[in-house]
Amino acid sequence: MRQDVEEWCRACDVCCAKKGPKKGGCSSLQVHQVGAPMERVEVDMAGPLPRTDKGNRYICVAICTKWPEAYAIPNQEAATVAQVLIDQFFCRFGMPQELHSDQGRNFESAVFCESCKLLGIKKTRTAPLRPQSDGMVENFKWNLGQELAKYCVEGQSEWDEKLPALLIHSLSFCSS
Repeated sequence: MRQDVEEWCRACDVCCAKKGPKKGGCSSLQVHQVGAPMERVEVDMAGPLPRTDKGNRYICVAICTKWPEAYAIPNQEAATVAQVLIDQFFCRFGMPQELHSDQGRNFESAVFCESCKLLGIKKTRTAPLRPQSDGMVENFKWNLGQELAKYCVEGQSEWDEKLPALLIHSLSFCSS
């Protein structure tokens, strides 16, 4: 049965088109040791994607200690990102001690920084033009994009409805 499954996967045109070798890193990075849940949360944005029937075009990704969450949102403005993180992530899991992101305008804006300050969250950021320094969330976004492309071959205007189902499998491609 294993051989049948492997053969079926090898014959899938969509899977074969999305697979390929990953590029190796250029240099080693420092490992950030996290000791407890909600000590450090990494956030980033994915998109733009095809507009859904609900008007969503982006995915806000938040990862805490290899536990990924992803939220479909209509835009990547700072107020929208801060609102979804507060309402759907922080209210569910609690306030992180540290929030780490890239240097996107939405994460560096006064609105976002003030939200972190009011909530008592230390805001950190990656080095300029170094997505590797936010490696876990970048790896998750790449894998999520691959899975979304395979899962949504038909019905690309409904990817936001399929996102929660993909998160069921996300722990397997977040831990690698």
